[in-house]
Amino acid sequence: MKKKNLFALLMTSILLILAGCSSQDNTSSKKVQITSTPTLFFHGGGSSYHAEEHMVNAAKKAGVTTSVIRMVGHSLGNISIIYYMLQNGNKKNMPQIQKQVDIAGHFAGLDFDGIPNSIKQPKGMKLNSNGKPNKMNSTYKQMTEVRSIYAKKHVKVLNIIGDIGNGSDGRVDNKSSLSLQYLVGDGNSTYRILKINGKNAQHSKLHENVQVDKALIKFLWNK
Repeated sequence: MKKKNLFALLMTSILLILAGCSSQDNTSSKKVQITSTPTLFFHGGGSSYHAEEHMVNAAKKAGVTTSVIRMVGHSLGNISIIYYMLQNGNKKNMPQIQKQVDIAGHFAGLDFDGIPNSIKQPKGMKLNSNGKPNKMNSTYKQMTEVRSIYAKKHVKVLNIIGDIGNGSDGRVDNKSSLSLQYLVGDGNSTYRILKINGKNAQHSKLHENVQVDKALIKFLWNK
C-alpha cells in the first residue's frame, strides 16, 4: 500500500476519536474531559475492524476498559504507526504515542511472489544484535528516519511475533518482525519482545490468541 494510503488509514482512526469527543461536547454544552489515554487498534491489509474484536472484548471482560472506539497494530497496521510517527511524532499539536503494541509486523518486508521490490524482504537478509538488517528495501530505508523521533519520545514498545515452527508466522518471517528493534531504537530499554509458538501463532490467528490478549492487557493497562 502506498505511503499516502497508510497515513490516511491512521489519520481516519484518530479523527474518529476526535470527532466523537467533539460530538459529545456539542450535545452536552459542557467541556469533555478525557480521563484516560485512548487505545487505537489498526487492522492489517484486506481486513476490517472485526479482526480486532477478540482483543477488544478480552480487554472489556478484564475490566480494564468499559468503552471502545473502533479501530495496537496488526500486520499492515504496524507500518501505519511508523509512518504516523514519521510525519507527526515531532508535532506537539498532534496525538503522541505513549505505548505501542506491534503484532506480526513485516517491517523489513514480505517474501511473497509478485511483491514489489519496495516492500519485498531482501534475499539473504540477516539482523545484527541491534535488529538492523544487513540489506534494506526502499521502504525500510525510509522508515529508518523515525529512529531519532523514537529516541526522543521514549515510547514503550511491545513487539509480538508468531512462530509456527519454521521461523515465521506462516506469512511473515520473524526476522522481518524483529527488525522493528532498530527502528524504535536499539538502546530503548522499554522495548520488549513476546514470541508466541505453535499453531495458534499463525499470522491471522495471533489477534485471536489468549496469550496475546493477556500480554496486551498487562502492557497497556497495568501500571
